[in-house]
Amino acid sequence: MRTIVKREYKHLLYKDEIRDKFLLTKYCEIYEYSKDILGVYCWSRKCYLQLKKLGVTFKDYKTFDNLYCFHTKVSNLSRIIELGAHSRRVFRNGKWLKDKERRLAHKIYPYNPKLSEKSGEN
Repeated sequence: MRTIVKREYKHLLYKDEIRDKFLLTKYCEIYEYSKDILGVYCWSRKCYLQLKKLGVTFKDYKTFDNLYCFHTKVSNLSRIIELGAHSRRVFRNGKWLKDKERRLAHKIYPYNPKLSEKSGEN
């Protein structure tokens, strides 16, 4: 993830207990599925429908606990982030982050990589 994320979105980077890296916005978790495809777990129906209307989703499905899962191209990352980027890192012991840990079924830890000047400029 650190190679496709711009420096200005560094505060959105997190990792889980097995050190997988992902982005966490107000409405979704974004992870690297392959070199040019991202996987997204979205918990906001409104956000999901906006992205679907834009035509940036494929391989869509909904889980029994109301998570909208889909794939998208790396080039659509900025569109997804624009829908709900936090202005700073979320409070580690806050209710919002604890709710997302419960919904996504994994621990969420801050991730602070050293990003080069060329990060996110593919």
